[in-house]
Amino acid sequence: PASGAAAAAHADDDPDDDDDLGSPLGGGGAGPGSAAGPLGGGDAAPRGARRVLAAAKGRLLSKMSKRHLLEQILPILLSLKTALHNTPILADLMACLGDILATYPADVDAVLAQDPHLRAELKYDLERSAAATSAS
Repeated sequence: PASGAAAAAHADDDPDDDDDLGSPLGGGGAGPGSAAGPLGGGDAAPRGARRVLAAAKGRLLSKMSKRHLLEQILPILLSLKTALHNTPILADLMACLGDILATYPADVDAVLAQDPHLRAELKYDLERSAAATSAS
């Protein structure tokens, strides 16, 4: 009946289902990674390939996120630092900039290498902000 057909349709949507014929990494035949193939081994190769692919995807997304932070968001935050001069929210912005600088010191220095005055000003402001925070 209809409920059996619906259950079968949803069973095909399982991303961990190793018998996906459309996947280049999936089994689905008597290829080298299948139990019927000459190497045996079952479905271990497709699962291992998926793990490697997922790890590579995670590293790529991490690098892209870091690049976006340094190339797009950091200049905006530096502009906000100037615009928010002598406002109560400046302390939070300086804490955010301090975290970015502590997390990616070499990368921030590389981004700010084009403007050594801005780099020196940022480091001075961060030290001054940290001293003000510790004093209060």
